[in-house]
Amino acid sequence: MNTKKVLSISNVSKKFEDVIALDKLTLDMEHGVFGLIGPNGAGKTTLLRILLGLIQADDGKIEVLGLDSSTESFEIRTRVGVLHEHPIYPPSLTVKHFLDRVSKLYSTSKDSDELLDLVGLSDAKQRKIGKLSAGMRQKLGVAQALVGKPEMVFLDEPTSNLDVMARRDLLNTIL
Repeated sequence: MNTKKVLSISNVSKKFEDVIALDKLTLDMEHGVFGLIGPNGAGKTTLLRILLGLIQADDGKIEVLGLDSSTESFEIRTRVGVLHEHPIYPPSLTVKHFLDRVSKLYSTSKDSDELLDLVGLSDAKQRKIGKLSAGMRQKLGVAQALVGKPEMVFLDEPTSNLDVMARRDLLNTIL
């Protein structure tokens, strides 16, 4: 069993003007599936942005897959798949064309047809992204997060815009 830490957060704090988003957060996670749950405004998205090196913490240290998020963020982003809270997609591309383009960014990638089947979008692969429902775009985001065969995946609000059945199916896919 692999017990190596995949995520190490030590005394991380982040403040935006007078709002404390994170206050001395400390957390270690080993290989496996885990979720971070909290109300809106609790700092979950802020933490994700710090993990990816998109913003800097005010204090503390974070390592993702053994890499320092403040100095090795590019390497982290090449090894981690991400579904952001509000992804933006090119509306004129088809679902399959979009995933095929994204896969070219990686030296190794999963087959787009396989990913579309995994997230339940096989029947929509020739549809333009701009014609997809919000739930279908969310599923596309999960497929995009998985395309580069990531070592770790961060999903920010993965079930938003999904009905009950689609949520269940997506969570079963993720888990």
